[in-house]
Amino acid sequence: MNLKHARQLSGLTQTELAEKAGTSQIVISYLETGKRLPKAKTKKAIEQILGEIDWIETRMQGPISTGFTEDEAPEEAVIRGIYIYVKSAHGTERKDRFRFLEAFLKKLKQTFE
Repeated sequence: MNLKHARQLSGLTQTELAEKAGTSQIVISYLETGKRLPKAKTKKAIEQILGEIDWIETRMQGPISTGFTEDEAPEEAVIRGIYIYVKSAHGTERKDRFRFLEAFLKKLKQTFE
């Protein structure tokens, strides 16, 4: 279950969840919209409150802006989108994006095997 759905089922607002998890409402918003991945401490706190969260599903809820053009082959568009997605981050956030992509590809492979 994604983060937003789990939070809504619990009856908590973003602000209430943030207070219980020791973070800010804006962090919860970023997590729910897929703009950020949680730090280990935040992930643990949220999961202690809401139960297990599918962070891949949560991340895929957000928009992925890639600027694809209509005349690109689908695989070119995907490769360019991944490149933009990784290149636009720095430091820890870039590492988080690589971890997300690895987990996503693993889940995708399991889905189609």
